[in-house]
Amino acid sequence: LLLLLAVPVSLLVIYFLYGREQPLAYGAAYERDPPSDLTPAEAGYLLERKGDTDFISAEIMQLAHDGYLEIEERPVRDKILVFERQTKAWFIVLKKKMEKCEPLQEHQKKLMAFLWSIALEGEVKVSNLASYGEQGLLRSTYLAFFDEVKKNFYAKFLDKKGNDKIAFVFLITGLLSFALPFIIASLAGFEVDLASPMVALLLFIFLFLLVEKFGWAARALLAVFYLAAFVIIFQVKLSLISFFPFLYCGLEVVAASVIYGNPQILGRWTAEGRLQEKKWQNFRNYLQDFGAMKEKGVKDMVLWEEYLIYATAFGISRKVLNAIKAHVPEE
Repeated sequence: LLLLLAVPVSLLVIYFLYGREQPLAYGAAYERDPPSDLTPAEAGYLLERKGDTDFISAEIMQLAHDGYLEIEERPVRDKILVFERQTKAWFIVLKKKMEKCEPLQEHQKKLMAFLWSIALEGEVKVSNLASYGEQGLLRSTYLAFFDEVKKNFYAKFLDKKGNDKIAFVFLITGLLSFALPFIIASLAGFEVDLASPMVALLLFIFLFLLVEKFGWAARALLAVFYLAAFVIIFQVKLSLISFFPFLYCGLEVVAASVIYGNPQILGRWTAEGRLQEKKWQNFRNYLQDFGAMKEKGVKDMVLWEEYLIYATAFGISRKVLNAIKAHVPEE
């Protein structure tokens, strides 16, 4: 009962100490330029807190904008059986070797490394990218790319102290619920074999830490699997009531795994993170508001290009293209 009460009480205390968002002294309606030097993928992840393939498209556009590659449309000849036809295709032309990519962010470097790995004579035909997806290469690059984006997000903008403390509470109460029945029975004078459960408990902790690099899902699966294996291997004869501590331990450890592996669940913004999130929200709102963009004109063509890159990451590129057509006269 005390363990059951310890969790909600601890959650409330930790929330009031570490979980509440701090007041934000910011009241602007719009941001008319990118608020900081975040890349498109970083800005998109800041707003969505999840990965999106549009982020990669936007990063390729950003790399082209910064001179690391070029995107060209060219005439090509496709052959179907014995017939040939003239058509057009898009190519990514890599302009800088990897040793020249040091100024880039880590996720951008991984994207450039992937493009170089599949390039033929420094060029990648865009329509061929799907075939690398079938081979699994594109997916592994996608995961590595977003792992770097997420890592940067956590380091810059998320305060994980409250989240990690709550995960620790779940883990400790779960492990105590596992050990206490044996300890109490032993203190009460019952003959209890403590060796098997204690060895099992230590092995459980070791395996839990060992699989950390595989993420929270692997740890959660381990918790469920190991508790089931404990009952089978050690042939524990338990009634429904006496089994509760083991079930509670499994649920608590699974909760600890999920929370610890996902700091966004119970973490809070850092002061800088909350401000950046609000500013980038306002910048996205600005891109979506055609009326506010009427002030832009021909002299702002460089800005239009930058707007289109971020709009691609935000999934609103079509709206910005329409704004360009409406407010920038054709020459």
